[in-house]
Amino acid sequence: MQKRASLTQKKRRTESRNLQPIPFFYGLYRRIMKILFRLLFRIQFHRDPALETIDGPLFVIANHVSYADPIFAMLALPKHRLRFVAGEEITQMRGFRTLARPMRLIKIKPFHINLKTTISVIESVRAGVSVALYPEAQRSVAGDMTPFGLSTAKLIKHLGVSTAAVISHGAYLSWPRWRPIFRPGKVEVETRLLLSAEEAKTLTLDEIQKRLTTSLQIDDYTWQTNNRRPYHYFSFKRARGLQAICHWCPSCDQPFAMKAKKNILYCSFCGQAFEVRPDGFFTATPGSKPCFDHPLEFVRWQRKRTLDALIAGGELKSRVTLNFHSSIRSASSADPERPTRQGSMVLRHGSLTFYEEDDSLPQDELLRDEAPPAYEKKIAFHLGEMPAPYCSFPRFADLRSDQHVWRVFPDEEGFVASLAEMCRAIWMRNNGKEESDYRP
Repeated sequence: MQKRASLTQKKRRTESRNLQPIPFFYGLYRRIMKILFRLLFRIQFHRDPALETIDGPLFVIANHVSYADPIFAMLALPKHRLRFVAGEEITQMRGFRTLARPMRLIKIKPFHINLKTTISVIESVRAGVSVALYPEAQRSVAGDMTPFGLSTAKLIKHLGVSTAAVISHGAYLSWPRWRPIFRPGKVEVETRLLLSAEEAKTLTLDEIQKRLTTSLQIDDYTWQTNNRRPYHYFSFKRARGLQAICHWCPSCDQPFAMKAKKNILYCSFCGQAFEVRPDGFFTATPGSKPCFDHPLEFVRWQRKRTLDALIAGGELKSRVTLNFHSSIRSASSADPERPTRQGSMVLRHGSLTFYEEDDSLPQDELLRDEAPPAYEKKIAFHLGEMPAPYCSFPRFADLRSDQHVWRVFPDEEGFVASLAEMCRAIWMRNNGKEESDYRP
């Protein structure tokens, strides 16, 4: 009997070694990043003592606001070697792929049934390996929480282990999604025991979901307001890239109108302008209206303005290039004959359609949707299957048609933001949610 128990323990230790990150590289990365992040972000931790008493594996959730979030989690939980769930495309990036291999990341792929991912998470936790997952799936666009469904709550209930939350403050301001590179500043990271193992087993899915959303309903602008003195984030071009998410002018009411130059976000039509301060907030330039205090307020207004315009019968257009990305695997989903196409894309309320350039039909006739019903060069895309498309602002968005996933490269810088806003609105409507449900 003792021999059988010994063999079982030995087998579990072997499984754990094969699934968890390689200790040498994990420790090396952690030491290097600890030094760098202290210098760059003056990083500070507020750790929950309750987590120190837990010996078994943790299931870790965190807010997702920057590329550096996994490093913040690694540093915040030094007792645990975390195995992260990450998007497949991130894990395959040139250069990063080699560095990430010792971390034994669990891959997840958008638009596909990720049963293998779920099994990998369950096997890891059962083998005693702590797993970290971001319920929002993608980095926040404007610093607030991206809506998400019940899949994480279901996984927590199935695992039945203690769940920890890692919450970063200042991480969005240090590396917002619209900026290509980070800004040195201040980051504070707190950990908390979100659910004990007993609570994970006994609470209902709705109760678990409530705890998840409550813990992630934060934003850096509120955090800055509550600080005695707002922290500053260093950059010579503080507005660079901001036009990708703040594109609709609040003064002249024109979409795709905002441009950025150094520290100024301005309208190319009417001249309305905001200066982006070192603390991340806006100051209206002389002669401009003080419409918003910060970019998150701008984006929240823009979400509503976009939806109102489309509901009223308006439409947003952009010339685009479509590149075939992958097939939705089924018997009828062969790869398309032409993997690259050019034309126009039209976003209407609840619909998104691509019209390929065709000399045989006038372009204005195509865009009025008066092409023949069987017109082969028209592609309809599905919106609202996820709260946000996989995208890079302002470059591209991945969208699904009936059989394929296409990567869309629009000419208009704000078009990707409009697609994301419509996906969010449709997903929330289909799931009976309101914007107020995702605010503190």
